[in-house]
Amino acid sequence: MKSAFVSTPTCVSTLGPMAISRRSWCACAVILLLMVCLAMTASAQSRTLTVLHAFTGGADGALPLVGSLIKDANGNLYGTTPSGGGGTCNNGQGCGVVFKLDTTGKETVLYRFTGSADGSGPVGALVRDAAGNLYGTTTGGGTGSSGTVFRLSNKGEKTVLYSFAGGTDGLEPFGGLIRDAAGNLYGTTLHGGRDPLQICNSGDGCGILGNYPLRTRSEITMWMW
Repeated sequence: MKSAFVSTPTCVSTLGPMAISRRSWCACAVILLLMVCLAMTASAQSRTLTVLHAFTGGADGALPLVGSLIKDANGNLYGTTPSGGGGTCNNGQGCGVVFKLDTTGKETVLYRFTGSADGSGPVGALVRDAAGNLYGTTTGGGTGSSGTVFRLSNKGEKTVLYSFAGGTDGLEPFGGLIRDAAGNLYGTTLHGGRDPLQICNSGDGCGILGNYPLRTRSEITMWMW
């Protein structure tokens, strides 16, 4: 094996004593590369995919989107699905759910949306406070049929904190929320806002960045695109 490394053209130097040093360096580099490759192969082979829950598309929810999971200190997962659950949304496929998945893989549906004033089609990730209350958005439903910001208490009580009217206040909050130390929520909408030239979304607006103080249950528009 040593002679093979020595005879490698790229490892040969014509600088006399330096040739030995360079050949040794080449040999060590190749060995190190082989060790890294073997370690990566062993690591890849040791990883297995475990399905924690397979959604049926019925009462347990359907079509969970990428990046919609959060985890608590005990390892329980929380997320949303925009479809399934119940209701007549999505051509009868359901209006979406908020769910919990414990460390054993057992799913518990914490809330099923009806598609009316409570909202429909939750897509973005949830946020969770220290008391275990969950906050999120729905892309549809609400009193303005344009989406909502909601809270789901640790006792399972759901409250709509804000219903979008679909105008300058925004329409279809597609992303998740972030929460500051004072408990204020911040989020964006896909449509709505100000679009005098009607260049976005067929005149539906280019979206907004909003602040949703819990104490007033209102919206403060921070930016309109």
